[in-house]
Amino acid sequence: MNILTKIILLALITANLFAQSITIHKRDAEVWSTSQLIKGRLNDFYSASGILYLNSNPIAFSVSSMDSSFTVPVTIDEGMSSIFIDVSGIISDTLNLELAYNIRPEI
Repeated sequence: MNILTKIILLALITANLFAQSITIHKRDAEVWSTSQLIKGRLNDFYSASGILYLNSNPIAFSVSSMDSSFTVPVTIDEGMSSIFIDVSGIISDTLNLELAYNIRPEI
């Protein structure tokens, strides 16, 4: 194996160590507010926009060109709300937020 082949092989192996991913800076939780801010970051890639899915309903958002971060305000309903992010076909882990009380209508 010549030196050029070894360099190419090393470059390919190193490139796979840094997989593209999306981090949501929130953990599964029981929450006490219907208004939530979902913050996160794109890791090792950039896209100008993405889609947050809240119980399968899409919400478009912009990504900061400065640091690949995003902040998406959402309003969750009673019970469990499942949230995940899709940016250019890269999918985040699912975040589960459960509202800790039942919403009552005002009379």
